[in-house]
This record gives sequence, C-alpha cells and structure tokens, in this order.
Amino acid sequence: MASGTKYSGDITIPTIVTYDGVAYSVTSIGKGAFSRCTSLTAINIPEGVKSIGRRAFDGCSSLTDMYCYAETVPSINTHTFDDSNIGQATLHVPASALESYKATEPWS
Repeated sequence: MASGTKYSGDITIPTIVTYDGVAYSVTSIGKGAFSRCTSLTAINIPEGVKSIGRRAFDGCSSLTDMYCYAETVPSINTHTFDDSNIGQATLHVPASALESYKATEPWS
C-alpha cells in the first residue's frame, strides 16, 4: 500500500498480478497490507492465498464481510485481525471447506 493510501469499501485481491511483464500468482497477503483501513467493509481473498501476514487487517473496524475462496484454510498470525471487526463479520467460504474453517481460529 502506498504511503498515505487507505483502502475503503469492497476490495477484491486479484488472483494474478503482473510485474515487469511477468505474471505471479497471489499466494499471500503481506504484513500490514490493509492495516488501519477503517472504511474497508468487505474483502475478497482468492483461492490461491495460503497465508495472511501479521496485522494484515489490524484496525479494520468496518469489516462486515470476508469472502475467502481458498479450499485450504490460510495460515494467519495471532495478530492478523487485531482491533478489527472480524468477530462480527460474516465469513463466506467454499462449502467443501466449511468444516475446516469452523475448526480453525479465528475463522470459526
């Protein structure tokens, strides 16, 4: 995230990003990626994401919906959702992975 930039509303993380003409699959969300984005209301996480970094959603106090399309529950840090609204947000996951998400904190 560029210095001073804040994301708001509904955000979709792309499945693939291109840099210098090379396409890369998105497999993680970095440390502090959306930290303090207090107007972020929904996030769409692509199926290829395997991990979410420390404080990635720290302070996302308006988060109401999280769509995570990963069949395997992404690993997270204990501080990934600090000071966020994750406890009241609705988590949308693939039906085939529902039980895995239910058994994994804080996704449950």
